Amino acid sequence: MSKKTRGRRLSIELTVLTACSAALAILLLFLLHTASWKVLDYVLDNPEMVTKQEEKCVSRLQNYIDENKLSSTDSDKLKDWVSRQRNLILTIYRDNQPLFSSDENIVVAPSDVDSSLVSEDEVYGSKQYDLRFADGKAEATMTYMFENRYYLFADVCAGLISFGLFMLVLFLFIRHKMKYIALIESELKILKGGDLDYFVTERGTDELASLAHEINAMRCAIKERQEAEESYQQSSRELVTAMSHDLRTPLTALIGYIDILYMGKYQDAEQKRQYFEALRHKAYQIKDMSDKLFEYFIVFGKESDGPDMQTAGAAEFIGQVVEESLFDLESRGFTIIRSSNEVNCSLTIDVDSIRRVFGNIFSNLIKYADPDTPIRVEYEQQPDKLLIRFENRINSSLTNRESSNIGLKTCEKIMAEHKGTFRYKKQEEMFLVEISLPAWQ
Repeated sequence: MSKKTRGRRLSIELTVLTACSAALAILLLFLLHTASWKVLDYVLDNPEMVTKQEEKCVSRLQNYIDENKLSSTDSDKLKDWVSRQRNLILTIYRDNQPLFSSDENIVVAPSDVDSSLVSEDEVYGSKQYDLRFADGKAEATMTYMFENRYYLFADVCAGLISFGLFMLVLFLFIRHKMKYIALIESELKILKGGDLDYFVTERGTDELASLAHEINAMRCAIKERQEAEESYQQSSRELVTAMSHDLRTPLTALIGYIDILYMGKYQDAEQKRQYFEALRHKAYQIKDMSDKLFEYFIVFGKESDGPDMQTAGAAEFIGQVVEESLFDLESRGFTIIRSSNEVNCSLTIDVDSIRRVFGNIFSNLIKYADPDTPIRVEYEQQPDKLLIRFENRINSSLTNRESSNIGLKTCEKIMAEHKGTFRYKKQEEMFLVEISLPAWQ
């Protein structure tokens, strides 16, 4: 799964889990309902229990009649009592004539109706019970569906258990995610403490995992930025140290020559001219160092600016950038030996930055290369890159010259921005430079 789509699954997971939990809860409800009703049918379908419950109900009714001194004609109070009893159908009659009934299907005959006209099926229901009213005795039949409350209670319990299962599954899922959130929070505190090497746990494929992945990416980016800044600061410290050493020598000599000329401590005009020539040489040497220092800070001081990349043909690039400078070297008396295979690839480069690299190389060749020894230049096209190599002999009169290598560090930086390489090495009296640029057909 790609990182782009992995962060869109938490809502889907929750929806699917809710649907599955609901289905599981409904299935459990059905099973509990079926099982509980079968058990209740087995336990409650007992004539003795039915009779016992009806007798308790008759006893409560008789107590109600006695307390309120009811007569058999007090229908309203009897209805009020029956309404407070659940699942009860009560019929009261005297001399086979119904006097009261809570069942609308049983007709209560008026007192002037002949009792013989009332069907026995309408009068006799289940077992008969005697009741004592203020106006005499009467009989009662009842249908007391007391078991309904047990079935209702069983269904309520089954519903609560099923709902509890539904909530338990959701709770466990949410609890699992909350634990992961708490873990990420604790790991963020570790990162906040400065330990950027700590890897934030990536678990799952939802938004939380995507968040952890992005935190790790941000952590790596910050770490790389810090390492780059530390490297830059270290390079800057080394630069300051090297420049202070390299500038001190020509400045000391410059001041010495100025003091000699100022105090007139020279023998003749020729020696005076030599001192002025030395002054001029030292001044240009300091200027050259300041130019390289300025170029260094231009390149290393733009951390946020990327190179302005353009597409160029490798052959045209070599002709316009490299060969023109080689012709200039030849005009200065240097001998150039070239070698190349077929170059027909394309490059993606920042032309101005690359010109600065080769300008630095040719500037060093002019200053440090031995003009009596040929400079070898090699172009080699490989499947994924273009190699350009320079090899020259170091001028023997400059072998003890020290350098801060500012220009070479600048070249390394520029080539790194182009995803290429800049390598150089000194081998005995030879100096070799190899540049590689990514290339494509």
